[in-house]
Amino acid sequence: MRISEMLLVLIQSVHGIVAVIWIGGALFYLLVLLPTFRSHPTDLRSFSLPLNKRFQEVTGMCIVLLTITGIVLMFDKLTSVHVTNSYLVTLGLKIGVSLIMFALVWTQRQTRRKKEPTLPQRTPQIPSRLISVFPSRPIMILCLGIGIFLLSDILGAIFQHTLLSR
Repeated sequence: MRISEMLLVLIQSVHGIVAVIWIGGALFYLLVLLPTFRSHPTDLRSFSLPLNKRFQEVTGMCIVLLTITGIVLMFDKLTSVHVTNSYLVTLGLKIGVSLIMFALVWTQRQTRRKKEPTLPQRTPQIPSRLISVFPSRPIMILCLGIGIFLLSDILGAIFQHTLLSR
């Protein structure tokens, strides 16, 4: 195995691990921490603010690492002779969904910076008929992240199928 191939394996591993850290962290945050903060707001106030800040820092680092490693991996695949139209369409969809997710994270941070630092807040009250159409921003981010995992697996399957069929 050449050094360039080993480097690509390392970059792909970092990409996958960082994605797992972000999505796993988001699941833990939504399913464990937020319900705990909401059920014991006065007991956890001193703990929740630093935790929120640290989670935002980790998320920001994940976005940077995912972007850098994703660009490297994308160019590696695009220079291959085994790229098909279905691969390109799926890759474009993955990039689009990623950009939407990053934009949601960025707008969420901008919204939080404008507010006074408090406990994690629920989303503003939305009429009940719209709740099923527009889930909260953190849930949308999580769902998009899971969708990106699925698109990554589809990309891998398309690429592998193309290799095996030639």
